[in-house]
Amino acid sequence: MVIRYIKKSELKKEREQFNFNKPLKIKLSAQLKGKQMSKKHISKETEAGEVAQGKPIKLDEVGKHDGIQPVAENDFNGQMDLEAFMNEVLTIQIADSPFKNAKKVVTPTVNGINQPIIRGYPVKVKRKYVEALARCRETDYDQTIPDMNRPEVAFLKPRTTLVEPFTVLDDPNPAGRAWLQAILAERD
Repeated sequence: MVIRYIKKSELKKEREQFNFNKPLKIKLSAQLKGKQMSKKHISKETEAGEVAQGKPIKLDEVGKHDGIQPVAENDFNGQMDLEAFMNEVLTIQIADSPFKNAKKVVTPTVNGINQPIIRGYPVKVKRKYVEALARCRETDYDQTIPDMNRPEVAFLKPRTTLVEPFTVLDDPNPAGRAWLQAILAERD
């Protein structure tokens, strides 16, 4: 990219040279379903769908709705309480990884917002990121064959673990421990 500084007088000359001060005249030529369009086909106001389909779309076809549904005040209060609960700040520590090439920083994402967390150090994060870490699991399967004469009969035993094991060091809410245990007890 080249940046060039010019004087106002030179700018005026360049505009005149390239006709920037004159109004643009555009010739319209387009086809719609194989027919040549003329100026009479083009109006200042166009109905929705005229150009694309050649016919207007009726308003009742665009979307039907059942009207406005009132929200009960207690539903709204419950959502506010949940939002406040999920935005509480906890202190957690993600365990160091035994793997040589493991990432030093774990980054859970909630609603498009990243929260970098450094391994091995106590970090203050919002509860919603702790939930994201608690829901990140991987399942490995151990295969056992009870009878080696019949290898087609095999049993798979699943073993589910957290992708990034962590410890909650401080949770100011007394309901937080039960909340986390309920998430960890869920099955996929």
